[in-house]
Amino acid sequence: MLSKDEIKKRVDTIFVELTGKPEEELHSNADLREDLAMNDESIAEFLNSLNLSLNIHIFIKNIKMITTMRHLYAAVDHELNDLS
Repeated sequence: MLSKDEIKKRVDTIFVELTGKPEEELHSNADLREDLAMNDESIAEFLNSLNLSLNIHIFIKNIKMITTMRHLYAAVDHELNDLS
């Protein structure tokens, strides 16, 4: 079981590796589309990277429901901790 801080660190690390954006841009309220300039395709790619790296399965069909980093952290937390 991972703590919320460990989940945030892992998600942030994968985000930085995938996008090349600085970690300083990431905060819980950062909007994936507005603040981080992502589109549905780049969000889907990010979700796929998270799924593969963390051995989880966040459905790509839920892409419209994941609007902020907070939503993303919560989805990963749910997959890693609530379903184990």
